[in-house]
Amino acid sequence: MYRAVAWDIDGTLIDSEPLHHQSLLAGCRNWNVDLDDLPDQAFRGIHMGDVWTTLRPRLPVGLDQAEWLAAINAHYVANRANAVPIPEAVETIRTLADRGVPQVCVSNSGRQVVNANLDALGVLD
Repeated sequence: MYRAVAWDIDGTLIDSEPLHHQSLLAGCRNWNVDLDDLPDQAFRGIHMGDVWTTLRPRLPVGLDQAEWLAAINAHYVANRANAVPIPEAVETIRTLADRGVPQVCVSNSGRQVVNANLDALGVLD
């Protein structure tokens, strides 16, 4: 019997990397920055602070990091239905819940993206 389970969301419960990449490209287009030359999922598993640092020379002077990240997150949230659950993830969560096992989700993503992922999985409850 498990005492509790801590789930990492991205890559464990949901395959969110393609949507993260699409959101990065779409968010940067708000400032006419074309990142189509980046390999698919170029920043897979990379913290957004490090993505900002890497891309900063390609972004407009004066662009605020919070504004940039908000645009990326807005695209992600609006398109959350495109994130794909990992096979059996939701069923496993539900089975553990039915057995009374406490569960928590952890992530390097911000609350807005976490909630979008949990909503896409149908496990906000």
